[in-house]
Amino acid sequence: MLDAREVCSGAIGCKGGHIKPNSWELFPKLVAIFGRDKARKLTEFRMGILDKMIAIADAEGVTEECQIRKEEAVDVYFDAESWAIAKSCLDIYLEEFPEEIGKWETYEGEEGRQEFDIPHAKGIIAGPAGALGPARLIHPILARLLSTHPTFTLDSRTPVTSIAPPDSTISPYVAHTLLGEIKATHILRATNGYTANLLPGLTGALLPILRTLTAQSPPTKILFHRNRRWKFHWDQGYDYLTSLPDRTVMFGGGIRQALATEIGTVDDSVVDVRTTIHLPGVQPDNGVDKKVQKIWAGIMGFSGDVLPWIGEASPGISKRLQGTGKEDAMCAACGAAEEVVARVLRVEGAVGVIEVMDVTVERVERAKGWERLVGMFFG
Repeated sequence: MLDAREVCSGAIGCKGGHIKPNSWELFPKLVAIFGRDKARKLTEFRMGILDKMIAIADAEGVTEECQIRKEEAVDVYFDAESWAIAKSCLDIYLEEFPEEIGKWETYEGEEGRQEFDIPHAKGIIAGPAGALGPARLIHPILARLLSTHPTFTLDSRTPVTSIAPPDSTISPYVAHTLLGEIKATHILRATNGYTANLLPGLTGALLPILRTLTAQSPPTKILFHRNRRWKFHWDQGYDYLTSLPDRTVMFGGGIRQALATEIGTVDDSVVDVRTTIHLPGVQPDNGVDKKVQKIWAGIMGFSGDVLPWIGEASPGISKRLQGTGKEDAMCAACGAAEEVVARVLRVEGAVGVIEVMDVTVERVERAKGWERLVGMFFG
């Protein structure tokens, strides 16, 4: 296993550890793209992520260490149009999944402002979600693998600079790194926004986006309960917030303020000045007085069709001859990882991801175009 930086340093926590599948919000959009049957299967895949991750943490004995937990998701809308669209999405979702009725609550105007103490809110939707410290889950798992499997190795600060194609259909791939060459029958990628660097066929379909997070001092009043995940929807774009056990506020977003410079960016060494102005200035409008303790950025990958990329990358995607093994792309959460490993090992009965998540040239062409991504996520 190779990590281009320090181990797990790519998990910058830019969503504050949210486990929030947004199933109700995405379902109508998936129906519009893929039709109702496929949208339902895709939504069911997303709905199981939280319980799956809790089960993994329990099995590894790190539930307390990684702080994984179920919490309440609170989506706050500050303009009437976005609020009307959100209610419509929830109605469509609950009509398709009646078993979810009772898990989600809507709060109109003054009712929401009083219940959640959020000035200016037009409406609020609350329901189940979760949170964890991602690196605190992965570090113990990697430590266990290193101690129990002598053939497993982990090299940090070891980027793959290029991949040489096989000499023939029975030859391995050769990955070139700073430590030398590595021959491999299979190559699996969990490289998120950087994936297109080594799979050039995904350029334009899987886009890197710079995301920014701040750590801010605890508010002077108890507004943001630490057992809630907050998402603030504006007329264009959104921000997100969570509170740590010590009440430190993790607040991120601001992408709409720097849209032209943050989509397509792979340099996370500099935070856009417009974002640095936006993030510290939002919460005073919500009646919260805090100070920024730290601000940092990282690169995330966003797919043009909002789905993970799972499975074998054909020569049309990798631009390389295929050998006896496979080059696989996996840019999503644990369900996607389970599926791609099952495919490599040829294990039956994996999570059963449907074909629209496969890495194909046809899908790449459909997913290209950042305009669709901007419209879907940022208004």
